[in-house]
Amino acid sequence: MAGPTSGKQEFSEVAINSIWREQIKRERKSATMNKEFHANPTSVTVVTGKPNQRKKRFLDKDKAQLDSIQKNHSKLLEDDKELLDNPEIQEMLAEEKELEASRKRNQEFCSTLKNSLKKPTERYNKPLTTNHEIGWYSQPLYKSKRWYRPKNRCDETLYADILIKTTNIGKKPEAG
Repeated sequence: MAGPTSGKQEFSEVAINSIWREQIKRERKSATMNKEFHANPTSVTVVTGKPNQRKKRFLDKDKAQLDSIQKNHSKLLEDDKELLDNPEIQEMLAEEKELEASRKRNQEFCSTLKNSLKKPTERYNKPLTTNHEIGWYSQPLYKSKRWYRPKNRCDETLYADILIKTTNIGKKPEAG
């Protein structure tokens, strides 16, 4: 007599491969790629630019180029609609759309960054959470002279300041 079966089935290599293929098909069918990217303005790291990186003054050049492309585009539409089938013109139109989309994304990012740098009281009219309520409508305490304590100076520090300003103490010696 055969022993009790453990419930474990053994598959051939072909069966394992077909199961694997079915699993891949199901995963590909349900998987979607996120094509939209939004940067988090609070986690943007500022690094000094590279020596050959374009400066702000070149952005005006891009705007001028975009304006000339738009003028050429409007002239072409007026002159002859058959020219639109030309691949060079199609390429120019595609570049124009890319520049506009890029400019729009840059403006959205800049406005989001500016908004993230504002205080919560400047961003919102009312407190959003109960923790916001603490200090939302507060005024600074420095209006009263009782709490205002300016930095005081004694006679010795005033004398030392005048001495340093009038003499060469603490200054680099001049080469001569």
